[in-house]
Amino acid sequence: MLASALFMGVQGAAVKALGESVDSLQVTFVRCAVGLILVVPMVRNQLASILRPSRLRLHLGRVTAGLLSMACGFYAFAHMPLAEATALTFTMPLFMLMLATVTLGERVGWRRACAAVVGFAGVLVMLRPGAVPVAPAALLALLSAFFHAWSGIFIKKLSGSESTGMIMFYFAAVGSVLFALPAASVWVVPDLIEWMLLGAVAILGVISQLAFIEAARAAEMSAIVPIDYSRVIFAGLIGYLVWSELPDAWAIAGAVLIGASTCFISFREMQLARTAQRGGADAPLRGG
Repeated sequence: MLASALFMGVQGAAVKALGESVDSLQVTFVRCAVGLILVVPMVRNQLASILRPSRLRLHLGRVTAGLLSMACGFYAFAHMPLAEATALTFTMPLFMLMLATVTLGERVGWRRACAAVVGFAGVLVMLRPGAVPVAPAALLALLSAFFHAWSGIFIKKLSGSESTGMIMFYFAAVGSVLFALPAASVWVVPDLIEWMLLGAVAILGVISQLAFIEAARAAEMSAIVPIDYSRVIFAGLIGYLVWSELPDAWAIAGAVLIGASTCFISFREMQLARTAQRGGADAPLRGG
């Protein structure tokens, strides 16, 4: 999980460096295209299933949400301090909590509801609407988290019947097709350094996904989610060393509130899951 967080932090730095000369649409296209090349060996024995998917609508929903999340996130990383953009994307579990209630019928008790309120209060602390102008990049970072939550809902529905490789393949394949024309409209010929950065974005994205999946298989989510917040530390260090970015007190306070709330939500969900496995899920779920 620590490796996944590090790779994602470095990926964000590469996106930010590219943002000075390469449009985020082009970065997104290259990320998908190179990712497709890397994922194909994982699904070479699943060709029949890929050509005749049984849950095409769910795949398309996941791809749409995932691509919108990626495009919004890449823009945010390119146009605002790395640590702040990263912290805002951690609101994903808060959106996931709300969406799971509506789409999956999951019950949310007062503890997790209060934690979500604290998390969104952290967003307000970071953005301080009314006191300072809210940057469009910050709103896109929140949109990235929102669409990422939708992507998570679709993945949760797909994971029972579809392999990890197939889910990743559809994301990369459809993304390459959908972003081809938008990327062509803003295309600039990258120099050697920019090609290296584009390759790093794609490769690090795939590796971080695989590292996250392996971490989730090896340990409970309540144990690994807090480690994921090391991304903020990595992003802050890189932002300071490369661009001399230093978060102010408001940004740090908001990030702490967001991190604490989402860690609590993860911990609470694992408690409820353990209780359900012991056969006594009903009471805790009503008060969760």
